[in-house]
Amino acid sequence: DKHIAQKNLYKGIGIKSVDIKPMPSPMYLSNVDCVACHITKKKSSELEDTDFEGSVKGCDKCHPAQYAKTTENAKKTINKTLSLVKAKMMDMEKKIGSKEITKIGDIRHDLFIIERGHGVHNVYFSAQILRKTNEVLDDIAKKNSITVSDLRENELIQGSFCATMCHEKIGIKVPKKEVFYKNKKMPHEAHWKDAQIACSNCHEFLEHKNVKLKINKELCKTCHENGM
Repeated sequence: DKHIAQKNLYKGIGIKSVDIKPMPSPMYLSNVDCVACHITKKKSSELEDTDFEGSVKGCDKCHPAQYAKTTENAKKTINKTLSLVKAKMMDMEKKIGSKEITKIGDIRHDLFIIERGHGVHNVYFSAQILRKTNEVLDDIAKKNSITVSDLRENELIQGSFCATMCHEKIGIKVPKKEVFYKNKKMPHEAHWKDAQIACSNCHEFLEHKNVKLKINKELCKTCHENGM
């Protein structure tokens, strides 16, 4: 099945290197089939047959016009981060040889799922895979005392992908300026915008629209007495 990578990505399954529970695309959960978006005829190079290429015109059937912009932006952001993580993995292989061969092989498999399956089929799942595989690579580097590229400032890795790839493009005001923490107003914007604290330092990203707070007292202590 030449589309197995696309199918697994769309369903949010099939990952080896990290522990991510099944995370189906919101489109999959809405029973959106392939033909809803793949509407442009294209001659297949692999089979003597006609394929149907995905088009942002398919978005217009169900979504307001601004959603079409999110698709192209997501493609660029995912592909950029995929290239960075893939280069980091290859650099590590050169430095440690056959050490950690199983873990790196699993990471290669997972990155292939995004590359071959096209990350835009499941943006949130792709972002999670890239974040988690980067963490595994950092752990391997630390364990083997080698230096690899630091990707913490990348928008997908540091956790701001919700806002940068989708929300701001369609006019959703996320994150909020203020939130409640321990029954008190907290200046949210002062943390993520002014202090430029990465979202992933304080939040655990699960499936779409399910973002949980995690307390990092050591980080809080850099500004707050007793770490809040």
